[in-house]
Amino acid sequence: MIALEKDLYQIDVYDMHLPERTNVYLIKGASKIVLIETGPAPGIKHILAAIEELNLTPAQVDFIIVTHIHLDHAGGAGALLARLPQAKILVHPRGARHLTEPSRLIAGAKAIYREKFNSFFGEIVPVDQKCIYTPINGEQLTLDPNIRLTFYHTLGHASHHMVIYDPLRKGLFSGDALGVRYDYLSKAAGFDYILPSMPPPEFEPNGLKATIEQINSLPLEHVFFTHFGQTSNPAPILSRNLQLAEKFLTLGQEVFQKRGTAEHIKEKIAAYVKDELAQYGINNYQLPVFQQVFFDLDFNAQGIYHYLAKIKNKK
Repeated sequence: MIALEKDLYQIDVYDMHLPERTNVYLIKGASKIVLIETGPAPGIKHILAAIEELNLTPAQVDFIIVTHIHLDHAGGAGALLARLPQAKILVHPRGARHLTEPSRLIAGAKAIYREKFNSFFGEIVPVDQKCIYTPINGEQLTLDPNIRLTFYHTLGHASHHMVIYDPLRKGLFSGDALGVRYDYLSKAAGFDYILPSMPPPEFEPNGLKATIEQINSLPLEHVFFTHFGQTSNPAPILSRNLQLAEKFLTLGQEVFQKRGTAEHIKEKIAAYVKDELAQYGINNYQLPVFQQVFFDLDFNAQGIYHYLAKIKNKK
């Protein structure tokens, strides 16, 4: 756990058993305590340890907010709520039913992670409907007179995604809306190294563009990524997301027009990323961080292929 400010804490939950992959945030308001994200179920022990380290009790946590219901963000929701007797969970209206009945989420994740599913995600516990609240777009949650969080529904990554804006610190808890930040590569390259997150089945480039424009209209000084850490230089993050998403989509279209596969798209976009990193002397692909990079690029390639196939089928 890292104290970012006196009332804001970052907790690494070791998603996929990796450090600096996924973090949860805890905001300690004067009267309310909030967790943003749960991560997967195996990581909740780190959240509970952080609560204890802060001299809090599980019963003092009032809310869990999940940016969306993908299992690396909300897979631990049911198991964590069972340990937090007073907490409610806030989720996008489109995601609520998947928390109460997670069978489709589980089936989709098992198809992707196969034999690693149990190790990465553990048991997915359904959430009691009584514990769920679904904020509308623009709704606010007051933690104390100074902390009022605003929820914005955001397209591009998934239809059940929302970001959380904190006007007090001019900060955005971005989920996957602004991509993935790689802490190791950021330090090595000398700038916040991010890649957009464009997974199947709901990646939508126009939605991503609209989301970037919406976020760009906010007074913004900090971005708090779920994957991973924070930046105090948001402008390049916004423009880079859009530029890379457009570049990856263009490369994907070139492959798709030649009847290539998602794997061929991955090869194209991975080559682009390798060329970019080589400019900063980063070319040791055996580094643990590249396990994450290539995993994410594979998801992006599948998302691009799925989107292009959907467009073709509509014609």
